[in-house]
Amino acid sequence: MKKIYLILLALMMVWSMGTMTGCSFGGGSDAPGEEQAPPEIVIAGGGKVTSYSNYAAAVYTEMSDVLEDVKFRTESNSNLVEGLRKVDSKTADITLTQGDLLYYAVNGLYYFNEKKLENLKAMSSCYKVGLQFITMGSFAGTSPADLVGKKILVGEEDSLAAISCGAILQAYGVNEENAEFVYEGAEEAADVLKDGTVDAVFCMGGAPVTSFMKLAITDGIKILPIEGEAADALKAEYPFYLDYTI
Repeated sequence: MKKIYLILLALMMVWSMGTMTGCSFGGGSDAPGEEQAPPEIVIAGGGKVTSYSNYAAAVYTEMSDVLEDVKFRTESNSNLVEGLRKVDSKTADITLTQGDLLYYAVNGLYYFNEKKLENLKAMSSCYKVGLQFITMGSFAGTSPADLVGKKILVGEEDSLAAISCGAILQAYGVNEENAEFVYEGAEEAADVLKDGTVDAVFCMGGAPVTSFMKLAITDGIKILPIEGEAADALKAEYPFYLDYTI
């Protein structure tokens, strides 16, 4: 049976307003008689090697091949927040980010509550990622609402995963007063789910999630659908969520 889940616009290209709209890029010279240096576009990629930094490298290669008269330069970030701030301040022209983080930036929420970023514009949506609550196949529940009283791995504290997980669970009446939230990364999520350390794992990833494929074959897992009135309320409040059918 197909079920509906929420999906996040996970990887987006964002540029600074004014970039590629007829204004000059960095570099170049207006002095008479001087040879014009090629315009430069700075792409702020991810920090450590991730899907973001890999995609930034691919964008760099493709754009360099197409726009031969433009000089491209990549610049690493410590995190996605830094990339957006660089673009907003025009120290970089393009960055890669998540749809939820871009929404928080332009609306002054969470990481940007002291100063919202007003000089950003979405350039394209690159790929989408499903938001999934995964349990063992023996779990009796059929909805995130059934996670009341359970132990849930929600992601690292203050991470985008933890923020999304908290918002979704809240829509189903689940919070830290009636459930136990475990603030850890998802690196060992399949293992801690299998050994019973947690009852459910919140996962941001395209289905099927590689780390859970083996567990699904050997032991069986269940994905709790995010649907109904709770999902409608989430989409109304957070426009970066969309329906996604697995």
